[in-house]
Amino acid sequence: MPDHDTDWTLTDKQSNDPDLKLVKQWLTDGQRPEYNEVSGKGFFIRSLWSQFNSLELQDDLVFRHFYDNERKVVKLQAVIPLSERKQVLHFCHDAKYAGHLGMRKTLEKIRQSYYWPGLQADVRAYVAGCDKCAMRKTPTKKKRAPMAIVETSSPMERLATDILGELPETENGNRYILVVSDYYTKWTESFLMPNMEASTVVKYNCRRGNSSIRCPVLDSL
Repeated sequence: MPDHDTDWTLTDKQSNDPDLKLVKQWLTDGQRPEYNEVSGKGFFIRSLWSQFNSLELQDDLVFRHFYDNERKVVKLQAVIPLSERKQVLHFCHDAKYAGHLGMRKTLEKIRQSYYWPGLQADVRAYVAGCDKCAMRKTPTKKKRAPMAIVETSSPMERLATDILGELPETENGNRYILVVSDYYTKWTESFLMPNMEASTVVKYNCRRGNSSIRCPVLDSL
């Protein structure tokens, strides 16, 4: 994780950021301006304006007081300008010693030292877009129905059916093809149908299965 020293030049980065330069002036003066002076500015400056009492200027760096509920201590978080946020995210998530932690742990790690308005949303988006993390995730296995052998003891006892369509309408008004196969003999036939309603399918299957005796059991493929 980067340090607050000259190697990372955070002091210079804050001083060169127009919004943080303005916040530094507020803290130097010891008071924040009226809201109408910042109401037309961006989310970053308006958020820091609302947190003015939690901000502190120390060694020319803007810090935010953060209460760590887990450790029951108040910590100082350096406020990070826009230009340096990607570097912080990299150090706390992508670097070799960062370990490509998940969203919650990466956020917790950053909060130990750094802050900017919208931090949580930025961490969530950054981790979600990490290619290495995506490759490491175990793919969700799709549940499949167990294979089963259909047992029959005589022809026309059980039929398998499938429907092809919707197709261009024929002169007789048919738009579907019903495919029927006998499980026992493997005999397969097809029929033209005007629609795919259940009553139509049953009518054609019973015709195929000699409805004067019985209507076979139908299985949809």
